[in-house]
Amino acid sequence: MRALLCLLAACSPDIASGTYTCGPDGLCPPNQRCDGVDDVCVEDSYARDFTCETAPRADDTAATGTVVPDPPCVMTYEASDCLDDPDRADWFQLDVPASCTNTTLLARVVFRVAYQPLAFVLPTGAATETPCTGSLPSDAYDHRCYAVAVAPGSHHAIAVGLAPGAPDCEGACAYNRYALTLRLATP
Repeated sequence: MRALLCLLAACSPDIASGTYTCGPDGLCPPNQRCDGVDDVCVEDSYARDFTCETAPRADDTAATGTVVPDPPCVMTYEASDCLDDPDRADWFQLDVPASCTNTTLLARVVFRVAYQPLAFVLPTGAATETPCTGSLPSDAYDHRCYAVAVAPGSHHAIAVGLAPGAPDCEGACAYNRYALTLRLATP
């Protein structure tokens, strides 16, 4: 029956351009490549290069990171950005108000699986991740989470960075877009 339908409908073993999102390492079906703008597999002639469309910022160290302005004891801060060589990390810093007791800093970063995985970095090195909760937009995304108890009046810096030692497609996917959520919460 399938053969008859294929004869009538002109079936093709080719996978249509735009049918799939890019897989890990930007993998696509034969004769297609990952479109760096929409993150879907398209015919080579339609593929556009990945670009970060954000202006450069001085957020490459813990001391110069983006400051979360005057957070209350319970707050949520969200940011979206892009990492591209040579910008290998975006730092964020916040001061926990002195009146906040029994407070936890929660961080979650969501990113595309088609490019280099992302991780959290602390001024002292890699952050120990915690299990993530919550859903992802689709199978084309992954996430990393971090949680730490924070003291009243303390200062914290955390970065979203390209995961060290992760596959980077021999440099062809050593970048990614991300959405970051930082929260101060009380249990």
